[in-house]
Amino acid sequence: MLTFRMATISDIDLIYNWSNDPLVRESSYNSEPINYDNHQLWYANKMSDGNAFFYIFMNNELPIGLVRIERTDSETIIGVLVDSQFRGKGFASEMLQHASSHFLRIFPDGIIKAYIKKNNTASIKSFLNAGFTNKEEVLFKNTPSYTVTKTL
Repeated sequence: MLTFRMATISDIDLIYNWSNDPLVRESSYNSEPINYDNHQLWYANKMSDGNAFFYIFMNNELPIGLVRIERTDSETIIGVLVDSQFRGKGFASEMLQHASSHFLRIFPDGIIKAYIKKNNTASIKSFLNAGFTNKEEVLFKNTPSYTVTKTL
């Protein structure tokens, strides 16, 4: 059964390892490997930021992935990553659905937006299966992309 918990500072290495996975780096808008010292500073800042929500998903008590939702002054952005051992099993859609529903219960007027590289067909499918809509082509960070949104 899929459950989630909010990330804590003790998840720093887990998230670092997931984030440096080659497929995650390739799908990211910054594809360079992440330096651990930079990650430590970034992660500590995110853990103390009231606008950053990190959902760690578990399958039978085993961590399988992360959904990150961040609010800024202009928009709320969501991203997902699944541990390489658990990809292709449909977890991403379920994770996105649970995390976005939880977030929208807290912020019922919110609009959650995802930016997805055009060639990342698995991610696009996961977001659409999780109830995200309004798929539009955009140029995001100089990369042909899609954007999708979800509201309550």
